[in-house]
Amino acid sequence: FVAIVRGDYSDAISLANAVQTHAGLSRDGGVRNIARRAGMSAAMLQAVADPTCGTGATFDHYFQAVGSAAGAIAAWEAVELLLQDGRFGNTRTRIHMAQNEPFTPIPDSWESGDGRLIMSDEQETKRRIAAATAQVLTNRQPPYEAAGGIHDVLTRSSGMTWRVSNYDVFQAARAFKQTEGADIGEASAVAVGALKQAVATGAVNTEDRILLHITGGGLELQYSEGPQYTPAVNVYVEPEDVETVCDAIGNVSPLDNPTERLKRYD
Repeated sequence: FVAIVRGDYSDAISLANAVQTHAGLSRDGGVRNIARRAGMSAAMLQAVADPTCGTGATFDHYFQAVGSAAGAIAAWEAVELLLQDGRFGNTRTRIHMAQNEPFTPIPDSWESGDGRLIMSDEQETKRRIAAATAQVLTNRQPPYEAAGGIHDVLTRSSGMTWRVSNYDVFQAARAFKQTEGADIGEASAVAVGALKQAVATGAVNTEDRILLHITGGGLELQYSEGPQYTPAVNVYVEPEDVETVCDAIGNVSPLDNPTERLKRYD
């Protein structure tokens, strides 16, 4: 099922949440889903523990661009498992989270030092979201204050946050393409831009072991080689048009959970 929302990324997320509630659908829990985080931790686990290509030791630094920060939280949980295992050294990897200016609630909140998520008012938030190049990072409700969430991960890992401008996003993407020969997405370029800042400011040393998570790319290759396929769109809607989406979806089969052993996230 494909619905095109006439709005920004956060409008689409808000509509999806509203449709989920209205239609009685079950969410996967997002960042709160331990199975989802376990899957996302594979990048860290492979980079360290894979017998053929792993380093055999935990990294000094881990860089990722974040919206909900599910991937960065998962990476830290993987580091904790590796440290508990005992075979991969005792280096506590510093988790670096980067966002695209001007939408930077995570750096804003971390630098405030009071443990709370700082967000602008609705009008200013929409303005900042519209001005950001990496729209996929514009999550309005990142789990900053939750136990085991963003604040806890940054605290436990002695982590850092970074702001990357739109200009630096494109500069970082060009630099990566020239160096590695592959195009990357805007979010990945935010992570590269953060790493460049960290090196320039001395937060990262040349001898440090670094895992840079490139979370997406290859569009240039995708559209220059082979056939392209566009999924059929079921409905075009405005951000508040819950009824139209629900009508297009139709009746939804309820989740079969007779023993109530599956935890539900409301």
